Amino acid sequence: MTTLDVTSFLGREHRGPPLLRMPTELLHDIFTYLTPIEAANFRRVDKRIANIGVDYIVPVVSLVLNEDSFNKLEAIAQHPAIRKRVDSMVFDGNYLEYLDREHWEEAIYSLDMLLQQDAISCIGPTGNPDWSVYIAARQTWRSLPHHQCTKDQLDGAFAEYQQYLQKQSQLLRADGYLQRITQALENLPSLKNIVLDTDGHRNHVGRTELCRTQIGRTEVGLCTRKPWAVFGSGLCMKRATREDNYSASPAEVHAILNSVHRAGLRLENFTCTLLGWSYFSDGPRDYASYSGSLIHLKSMNLVIASMEDMDGFIDCLSTGRMLRFLTAAPYLESLRIGAHYTMNRWRNRQCDLEHLVGGFRWTLLARVTIVDVRAHENVLKGFLDRHSSTLRSVVLSNMSLSDGKWMSIFRMMRSELKLDALAIRGEFRDEDGIFYFDMFESVAETSFRSNVHHYILGATEDSQLIEAYLNENRFPI
Repeated sequence: MTTLDVTSFLGREHRGPPLLRMPTELLHDIFTYLTPIEAANFRRVDKRIANIGVDYIVPVVSLVLNEDSFNKLEAIAQHPAIRKRVDSMVFDGNYLEYLDREHWEEAIYSLDMLLQQDAISCIGPTGNPDWSVYIAARQTWRSLPHHQCTKDQLDGAFAEYQQYLQKQSQLLRADGYLQRITQALENLPSLKNIVLDTDGHRNHVGRTELCRTQIGRTEVGLCTRKPWAVFGSGLCMKRATREDNYSASPAEVHAILNSVHRAGLRLENFTCTLLGWSYFSDGPRDYASYSGSLIHLKSMNLVIASMEDMDGFIDCLSTGRMLRFLTAAPYLESLRIGAHYTMNRWRNRQCDLEHLVGGFRWTLLARVTIVDVRAHENVLKGFLDRHSSTLRSVVLSNMSLSDGKWMSIFRMMRSELKLDALAIRGEFRDEDGIFYFDMFESVAETSFRSNVHHYILGATEDSQLIEAYLNENRFPI
């Protein structure tokens, strides 16, 4: 709008409140400074304004263990307009530990701090953190001076950190926070995605950067214009160690899935980056709740924490309780399943693929990721063969074969699967030794990984050459 246009616009006589006389561009500028609830409250002023305001209602709420965060979630759940538009909730149920000033300052000068700066983003085209950017950023950060923050800024940020800890403690002491979550969820009729994020550093980096782009729009969460976001949110990786090794509380998962079932929500995505196996130990009592909650799932991302009670973990696997959980979602299009071990992962790798997937077939399964799981050759082949007509993407990471050889698996994948995407990462064991795929990102290992990928995808014909590569890159056990 030119200067002349503005003058003529202001000179006209219009009826109604001044907001109705504002140009669309100015309304957009105003809405960028409003919270979702403030934006939604304009829905009855004018249809044109209401349509603009809808664009500024973020459909994702991010919840942390903080009274203010819970209050905002409840306000959203009770709002007649916004509650219908929320389709995703990210809940970080881990709490921050107390750090004295010295250790707090060490934390804010860490890589987490760097990755929240405007000049660097770890979010790639798929929305996931890019590890190569992460590594490059770390090198850059090491070369920067550490005197960029003034003492007054640090004092203010540390004061906010202490206030946050105090509010967090009050919330946990008051108890009943799970009931507040479930009541809020039951008032979000469009909720389709639930993420219980306990994965710590890398996932937190991605989520923080994503929230940072929504400054001024995010209603629930830590990312605001206050110094806490600038100097304190990197401390989310400094978590107090729970007995369940940072895993999501079984009570939290049970309460959330129960509320989904009671509210009749059609949940499509369920992600729990670390869930203690003890959640499954109650068996039938929990099955009734989660079977109704997971029936409509299209995507599941689940990592099981073994903790140190390996006998209980193995018993839980062998009785099929985890299998029942996974098969309660028969229409999955994407499945990511893995295990996390608190001790030496090879020595204690007891999570067997057969106990997780059995002989079940997901009729729509197109993408699968398997991480830190042991498998029999025939079981892995059987799983891939059952889904050969639908699978388009396979990711295998840090796996071991209790019998058989990986070359036999690769031949089967080449002949039976028609893949658009493939990734093989980490350490792989079979009866003859260990392979290292991209563990150190050397030129030789990148070439090795690339040759195996090309072979499985059909771009390379010579199987003897690939077998020679495997023999050359195999290390004895």
